[in-house]
Amino acid sequence: MQTALLCPSFEIAQDTLSSFGIRLDIKTIYRLCMRLGQQGILHRQRIGLAETDRAETRSLLVCIDGGRLRERSPKAGRRPAGQKRQGYHTDWREPTQLVIQWLDAHGRKCNNSLPIYDATMADIDGVLQLLESYLAQIGVGNADFVIFCADGARRYWKRFRALAQS
Repeated sequence: MQTALLCPSFEIAQDTLSSFGIRLDIKTIYRLCMRLGQQGILHRQRIGLAETDRAETRSLLVCIDGGRLRERSPKAGRRPAGQKRQGYHTDWREPTQLVIQWLDAHGRKCNNSLPIYDATMADIDGVLQLLESYLAQIGVGNADFVIFCADGARRYWKRFRALAQS
């Protein structure tokens, strides 16, 4: 799968693998990459954390923010006669980014530990479930303080109290 990730296309990955005597068709390479990616998404909070990412006697800054983007999806059916392209729909989607940052005793960002960044296209319940799993993995119950930071969107602030209590 590393070859498929490093190559610019599945066709080039197929050619590279065949030069090593590994014969796979493009659909198989694609399917294996998709399965591996889905497994990585399911376990990303465990895979992405280092041993030093623990909250014992530390303060945490948890930031959450959303945005908007348009994602292309091809139109169904056949290409209309006389047109060169199939066409696509561009529906609005709302990605959400999470940042977990450690703070020192003076409330400044710690330079000796890297922040945790993640983003998802899930709804707000999925976002908070992901955030809760990260906080559980780093042992947020042992933290001195946890500061939640977000913009004025009510969808975040309505749920922060329940998240802090759990």
